[in-house]
Amino acid sequence: MKELAERICDLLENGSPAAVATILRRSGSAPRTAGSKMVVDEHGGFVGTIGGGKFEADVLAEAGRSLAEARPKKMFFDLTSDDVSAMDMICGGQMEVLVDYLAPEDDATAVFAAWKSAMEEKKAGSLVTIMRANASWIEKTDHCVVFADEAVAGGWPLSSALLKRVAKTPSVSAVSQVIDADDVQLLVEPTIAPKTVLIFGAGHVSMPTARLAGEVGFRVVVVDDRKAFANRDRFPGADQILVPEDFAAALTGLAVDADTFVVIVTRGHRYDKEVLSQVLSTGAGYIGMIGSRKKRDAIYAALKKEGVAEDDLARVHCPIGLSIGAESPAEIAVSIVGELIACRAGIK
Repeated sequence: MKELAERICDLLENGSPAAVATILRRSGSAPRTAGSKMVVDEHGGFVGTIGGGKFEADVLAEAGRSLAEARPKKMFFDLTSDDVSAMDMICGGQMEVLVDYLAPEDDATAVFAAWKSAMEEKKAGSLVTIMRANASWIEKTDHCVVFADEAVAGGWPLSSALLKRVAKTPSVSAVSQVIDADDVQLLVEPTIAPKTVLIFGAGHVSMPTARLAGEVGFRVVVVDDRKAFANRDRFPGADQILVPEDFAAALTGLAVDADTFVVIVTRGHRYDKEVLSQVLSTGAGYIGMIGSRKKRDAIYAALKKEGVAEDDLARVHCPIGLSIGAESPAEIAVSIVGELIACRAGIK
């Protein structure tokens, strides 16, 4: 998201308009989550993605019209309809997309600079897009950044009660949301960057885990050494898919810190151990590994022989996930993501 904010600021500060396409709402198994965004310039160049395929091409075309006509618009897509194959999508679901128009001569330059700064400083707040709509057309959009202390960068033309509600949003959820209130719609996008979930392994458990983690506001990265498994067809909503030569180089190019949650669900004990031994040397905020207690004890014993300390192993959630009697891949995914949510909230 920081890359997108930087691109918006670069365009506006250099006197160029920008079209910003954002998924407002989605249902079913649409390819990207609400809040996914791309920035389009007047030459057709763009940064970011909202799903790819003909769907994204149609939004890019509308962004071009938005820039030419200097106006925003909403777009609606039904990916479960009979012509879904023509959309080059196999996922199904529905999506509502805002194609916003940002002009350098209005207050957008200052507002988006404040948004960018808030993300860089990890300051709690939300970028708010106020939409005054008539059917599918949007008559006007206004923008501001609302901080947790109710300070506002830009104008706030709505009620004080609504300001209080928006100011609390980052403390409740990191997920973008649409609020209907005061005869307008608000797109509220928290400035605190979402935590990243690194999923090592791209098997049957990984697929629903990646989808659910994305739906509840995590940035999702899938890592597997098999291209046949780690690909966009199997993980359409993942923010990033990495295919290292082998798991011995699992962390190559990855920054792992307290905002990184690691889920180890590879295809075997050997690979789980390889990944775990590397992850334990990082400051990951959460480490979970799939497997029985017998498997866990065997891996821990081997790592201890290699010099891994007991305190380091105590950081690992294994067996991974909440104890809910999960058996199927989907149920296991629910238990894993439930534990991730609890850890993010400081409960577990």
